Order: sequence, then C-alpha cells, then structure tokens
Amino acid sequence: MIVQILHHRVLSADALQEHLRAVPLPAVRGEITDRNGQVLAISLPAGTVTVDPKLTAHPAAEAAALAPLLGQAPARVLQILTAPGQYAVLATQISGGQGSAVAALHLPGIYVHTSMLRRYPNGFFMGHILGFVNAAGGAAGVEESYQQALAGKNGYILAQTDPYGHIIPGTVVRTVPAQQGLTLQLTIDAPLQADLQRQLEMAVATTRASRAFGIILQPSTGAILAASSWPTYDPNAYGSVPASVWGNTVQGVDLPPGSVFKPITASAAIQAGIVSPNTPFFDPGVLDVGGVALHNFMPLERHTTFARAFDESANVVFGGVGIRLGASRFYQYFRAFGLLGLPGSDLPGEQPNIFVPQAQANALAVAEEAFGETLSVTPLSLITALNVVADGGLLVRPHIGRALLSSSGRVVKRIRPVIVRRVLSPAVAATVRQMMVGVVNDGTGERGFLPCYDAGGKTGTSNIYSATGVTNNFIASFVGMAPASQPAAIALVMLYHPHGNFNEGGEVAAPAVQAVLGDAMHVLGVPPHCTATNTLPPKPGAPGTTAQVLDMVAMPAITNLPVAAAVAKVRAENIYLQVNGTGARILHQDPPPGAMVQQWTTIEGYTSPNAPVPAVFIKVPNVAGQTIAQAAATLAHAGFSMEVSGVGTAAIQDPPAGRRADPGSAVHVQFRRVPAQGGGTTG
Repeated sequence: MIVQILHHRVLSADALQEHLRAVPLPAVRGEITDRNGQVLAISLPAGTVTVDPKLTAHPAAEAAALAPLLGQAPARVLQILTAPGQYAVLATQISGGQGSAVAALHLPGIYVHTSMLRRYPNGFFMGHILGFVNAAGGAAGVEESYQQALAGKNGYILAQTDPYGHIIPGTVVRTVPAQQGLTLQLTIDAPLQADLQRQLEMAVATTRASRAFGIILQPSTGAILAASSWPTYDPNAYGSVPASVWGNTVQGVDLPPGSVFKPITASAAIQAGIVSPNTPFFDPGVLDVGGVALHNFMPLERHTTFARAFDESANVVFGGVGIRLGASRFYQYFRAFGLLGLPGSDLPGEQPNIFVPQAQANALAVAEEAFGETLSVTPLSLITALNVVADGGLLVRPHIGRALLSSSGRVVKRIRPVIVRRVLSPAVAATVRQMMVGVVNDGTGERGFLPCYDAGGKTGTSNIYSATGVTNNFIASFVGMAPASQPAAIALVMLYHPHGNFNEGGEVAAPAVQAVLGDAMHVLGVPPHCTATNTLPPKPGAPGTTAQVLDMVAMPAITNLPVAAAVAKVRAENIYLQVNGTGARILHQDPPPGAMVQQWTTIEGYTSPNAPVPAVFIKVPNVAGQTIAQAAATLAHAGFSMEVSGVGTAAIQDPPAGRRADPGSAVHVQFRRVPAQGGGTTG
C-alpha cells in the first residue's frame, strides 16, 4: 500500500503504457485506371465478423438475428456461436452495410473488423498487367512495381484496448490518420487493350497455340498502349491458377524471334555501310558455314537484291550479311539496340535476353543470329529494339505508367518518356521502314496490309528448341507499324507452337497485328491517306500485284459454330472475323448469313460466357448515384462485372436498371462528378 501511494504516478504511467496499444488505421490503396480514366482496380471496404462463444448469452436468438444479415443458415451460425473456445470466424468479406447492421445489434461477444478488399471489376481483363495484392502488398504486375505509391501510408490510434484489440471508449491518446494511396494512371488504352486480347484469343482458338503474346507501343514516347499474354488469369482469383501463369508475361518469357529480327540486322548492315536496299545478291538457297548448311524456309528468287531478300525473308542472304558484319560489330549494335540489357520498363520481372556470348560467337552463330535463331528475347525487349526503326533511330525506354494522381485528381507526378540513345541515323531508319512496306505490299506480310495506311511489317517463323535440340514446332510472329512515314503505333504478336497447315507468322500472326493496328490508328486519331498503292491489298497467290477490284462474297453462316470453326470458315472467303466475348460459340453475327461483303473486310461475331445462351436471365440492379466502389459491390452481389468510365457517382448505366441480362456479363457505368454548390466551376 505504501509503495502504491509513494509511487502512484510512476506506477499509473507504467500501467497506462502496458494497456496502450497502437491500433492500426489501414490506408486505402489507390485506384488503377487506363489513360482515359476507366477504373481497372479499386479497393472496397470489407468486414470480418468474429465471435467469442463464451460471451454469447442467448445463442439461439443471436443466431436468428445474425443469419439473415450474413446470408447464412441460422443452424450454421448457431453452431459457431456455441463452439468451444474463445474465438471463431462467422463471416469474411462482408459489405460495409452488412458490417454496420451487425454492429448495430450490439450483441455481446460479436465483433466486426473492417478492412479493404482489392477488386478488379473487369475480371480476366489485363490480369498480367495489373497483377494482384496479397498480405505483403503488390505481388505482380503494376500492383508490385508501383507498390509504394499505391499503398499509401497507414495511420494508427493510440488508445487502451480490451483483450480482443478493441478500443476502450474514452481512452484515445493520439490519432494519426492514414494517407490514401495515389491513383496510378496507365498508358494503356482500355478499348485497344480489349481488341488486342480478342485478337490473341481468336488466334489461339484458330491455331491452338499454347501461348500468345501481343504489345502495342507508341513509338515517340515508348508508352505501352496495350500488352497481353495468353493464357491469362483473373487477379480476383489469382490463387486458382499455377504460379507459372503469373510469369507468362511479355517481359518474363524469352522466345527465339526468327525473321521478325531481320529489321535489326538490316538496320545494322545499312548503318555500317555494308549493304543498301539495291545491293545485288545471288541466293543459291543454301549457305555452308563451317560444314553446316543453312537453308531458306522455301525456294526463293536466286538473282535478287537486299530489299527483295528482305521481302522474301531469305535466310541465306541475311546469314551472309551477318558474317560480313562480324561478331564484334554485330554485338556493338546488339548493345546499342538495348538487347544485351533489360528494357528498363516499369513492369516487374523483366528477364534478360539470351545470346551466344560474344567470345564464343563464331561465324555460324553470327550467321544464325542474323536471321533470328540461336538467340531468345522477351517480346517487350524485341518490340523496344524494333521501335528504334519506328522512331527514326532513337532507343526509347518503354513504360506503362502515365501519371500518379491524388484522390482529388491532382497530378502528383507525370511519368515522362526517356530517350536512351540514338542508334541509327533518321535516314537509315526511314530506309528500313520502307523495306518493311515492301514486305507487306510485295512479300510475306501481305496479311498485314492496312487499307489507306502505308503499313510496314516483318514476318517471323522460328524453331522451338528443346533440351535435345531443334524441334519441328514453331513460333509465329509479326511486327507491324503505321503509317510507315512516321509511325504512330508499332505492334507485335507472337504465337507459341501454332498447329495446323498454316503456322507461319505471315499466315497466323499478321492478321492480328493488322486488326489492332487499324484500331490504333482510329484511337490515336491518325487520318487515313488513300493512294493508288495502299487502297487495295494484293490478291492472294499473286505477290507483288495490286488488285483493281475486290471480289464480293456471300457472308457464310457461322452462328452456333465453335469460334475456331467460324474463324476458319470466314477466312476461307478472305474475310476477317472479330470475336466479341469469351464464349465457346458464335451466338450472333453481323452482317447476317447471305449478305454480300467485300473480301478483306472484318465482320463481327458475338459470343457469351456460356453456350448455348442461358434461357434464364437476371435483372440488372440500379446503381444510380452510387460511387464506383458501391456500384462495383452492388453489381458483383447481383452477379455482374462492371466497366467504368469517368469519375464521381453513377449517372448512366447500360444495360439499364431492371433489364434482364446474361449472368456474368458486364454492365457499363458512366460516372460523373456532382457540381459544387455555389458559383464557379470545378476543374
């Protein structure tokens, strides 16, 4: 007693410190949007309800009150309320409204813990780019590379707590509020990204390729307008796929490029003064290098020029040019193009390219490297190097982050383009681009023809290597850029192990690039410029000629056909099919069967997540006036995904509230800011 009296202050302070706890206030993670503000990742409030069964006084009555709020059977809730021990979980990931309703009951022993749940409203859309968040933070994609900016800064409340960690009323000593994370605005254009994903899915469905990769880049800035890999995953359920799928990214997989690498060889050779487009060559069809015979992919013209050898993708000519360059000079250009290092983008997990070490690069290695064999590069590294040709000879660092914004929309940091170095003279870059136009107009890349744009391209068909050597399987690739005079976009598609009679890059990868490049011209506002040479594509089977009249064909019936069969059926008529949706069958086509369409045009086919169309639809809920987070939760609870445009509160939705729609389909919601009261305007 005497000690308590004499040392009252000290003991009281010690006791207070013993009971004081820093109760964390988690920061709200910043949103991720595309370049136009479409929300791609959001954080929603979620709750966990726990119980101390020893404190429940009337378990049956409490179970009856809790069950409807939690959407559970009363018997199950009662079982948990009467379980042995002092801790059990009743429900997880409940909405904020559910949590408030449970807390309002003031039931002894029932606790509601609030946290934030990361959600990706568009499901599989951009899974590899966005990545996901686990207990440690961003663990893949831009969620990982921009973790520090997105995470914000946690706060805390210093107060006395009970044994369960709950603050005792009236004991708060200090509050440090949390700082919300910044919004990450990407360079991605969501509609263009969706088109790229559709084209990859269509190519996979047609060719049964085991993997596919695609990138669209803005040459002058290095901005990644779209990037996709297949197979992909839903970041909302990242744990349901093997971890190997997470790494199947444009920056994480090395592939032998094949002839799509030849623009780099051509650039180096022309810049070094070894050849010009008009340099004559005799191509015997085989090149003997140290006793090893190198062949062309198919019989080609024997008396040719360097430009024509480029059109026809002559390995023999390019192998000889590589030998003339020599290892020392060739590897200098590899370094200049950034191929012996990492692209240095803001995407995580960049893998280094694989080259024969320069000290071991004999004549055979250099000859094979000249046409894209015995080396492996990531799709991102390859398009970054090819972009040197597109951007007038400059190596530009690729990037996917556009800006970091505050929660009010203020720009905190603008992510600027970075020019690494000059690699080629503008004249050499322009020369190679014009040679690439020849590939599309007169060579192996005619399926990359883009009406009313002078498109340049290059095909690639490379061998897949196994532990025992070269296999009979291929990687089909195509790179395209338009307009060739000053490219506004460059696109690359690579298909790993396509099956079927047609598996070359010009057959299966070029149509995908042609489709997304055309879309990119529209998105970027590049007006068409029709000329006598770029209005009509060459007729099939007659390379080097320009058709004067395109044949009209009757639109075949593809409704109810599997996607791959539908694609094959329209391609047999020289028509392209754009598949909308991810279902197994075509459920609607536009134009209808029998309609007369012009060859080389693109028609629309629509699928559904289920085939056939489900007989029962569900009503779309009303989200008017709700925030993005509230609308996403409302639609998810009803069984729909959400496509977002704008900011603020929900103003317009499509389909409208009350209309019946396919479960699992997307509802497009347009959000608008509510005008401030009083005079003036908001920016």
